[in-house]
Amino acid sequence: MKKLDRSSIKKKKVTGGRKSVYRKKKKFNTARYSLESRLSKELIVKKSKVRGGNYKFRVFTSNSAVINWKSLNVSCKVLIYSTLFHPSNDRMSKKKILTKGSIILIDSTPFKRLLIKNYEQKLSTIFDNSLKLLALKLINAGLFFAKVTSRPGQNGRINGYVLEEKELVDFIRFKPRFRKLYMKLNTQNKEII
Repeated sequence: MKKLDRSSIKKKKVTGGRKSVYRKKKKFNTARYSLESRLSKELIVKKSKVRGGNYKFRVFTSNSAVINWKSLNVSCKVLIYSTLFHPSNDRMSKKKILTKGSIILIDSTPFKRLLIKNYEQKLSTIFDNSLKLLALKLINAGLFFAKVTSRPGQNGRINGYVLEEKELVDFIRFKPRFRKLYMKLNTQNKEII
């Protein structure tokens, strides 16, 4: 297999001419092939040695993530059901590849338990406007949309945050396959079942 090289010696000048080679190839210029973290039942994290005697943890497969709900300031470890959308490439979402920026469908039961336990009396103040009520309806449906913020191929973990308010409405409303879900959620009741 051919080794990848991140050296700037091989790159061309702004004018288009070749740069003069002033040294041999060095080991610190070698690169690795990109790792595509996939959605799977088992967790596989591999440790690889990097420059400076350090180690990098890379997620090969995983089915769970630590998701933060920003407005309530709580985090839960949840199951990932599927990858719905990827901003760079539609192939990534079809092959269930998890990278930074991908939008995933997660289980909402840990957040539901937390709401019932701690915020049962304050529900009317937390979910006061129609945009926040959509999140409450998603909890009743048993699912949530979240965005991945960490880099699984670099950090060795999958972190993210729950989509809420305007970001959530824009995602559901303007994607054709989620319009039916949006219409269905608007007809639901507003209490935690």
